Amino acid sequence: MRIDETVDLVDNMDIDKMLEEPADDGSQPGALVAVWITNSYHSRQAVVGKYGLFEKWHVEFVEEWVWVKVTTSGEPVCPADGKYRLPWEVCLMGRRMKEPKTIDEINAAAAASCGKYRQIKRRFIIAVPDVHSRKPCLKSLVEPLLQKDYRALECFARYLVEGWWSWGDEAIKFSWEGHRVPMRPAEDYGELKRKRKKGKHKRLNRDQRKENESKEGQSKIMETEEDQNTEGEILGEATENEMIGDEATENEVMEDVIME
Repeated sequence: MRIDETVDLVDNMDIDKMLEEPADDGSQPGALVAVWITNSYHSRQAVVGKYGLFEKWHVEFVEEWVWVKVTTSGEPVCPADGKYRLPWEVCLMGRRMKEPKTIDEINAAAAASCGKYRQIKRRFIIAVPDVHSRKPCLKSLVEPLLQKDYRALECFARYLVEGWWSWGDEAIKFSWEGHRVPMRPAEDYGELKRKRKKGKHKRLNRDQRKENESKEGQSKIMETEEDQNTEGEILGEATENEMIGDEATENEVMEDVIME
């Protein structure tokens, strides 16, 4: 299907028409078709199931790419056993066949050749998500799978890709200046670097002061404990001396009584 015809189909959003068998318009066998789906069984079946999009378009399901969404620290953005949300999305990849075949025919051919159903290769993409519903750019990943003079169309695009056709209401949304990071004049970078370095020294000095204050506080506590121990020892010695003195006085009194 030509790019202009595909745009017309998507623009009209006629699902029934999209599921019709494409006309023999000279589409190249081996053309790559990629469809992002939700984690819903029904959305998956609508693409790769029997009488689904791939079968109607004479596309053979060959690979499944799984985008695992992680945070900047490498952790999944949400629990893997979540009820309403999962930390991954799936992109179904297919190739346009030379001759139209149904899913049953493809499976039968695979079973005849290797004694089992065909194996779908699964690849994983681990990346930090951007804004809502914005998918990672796959250009560098799919180009090795395409011929050199290929043409590409991305429907419902959320950004522009060099050399590709991008179609969608938000294809140029993020080209707006409000989404750009303001550039600084070259002379500002030196001053910015000095400020950051100065701020770093301030943080280091502040941390050092806190560490010193903590050490001083610990030293004072230790000195107080030592003073208390010393006072206890002095009091203990004084009490012991008093007891010895009292015993000596009693002994002297007893000696005087005996002498009398």
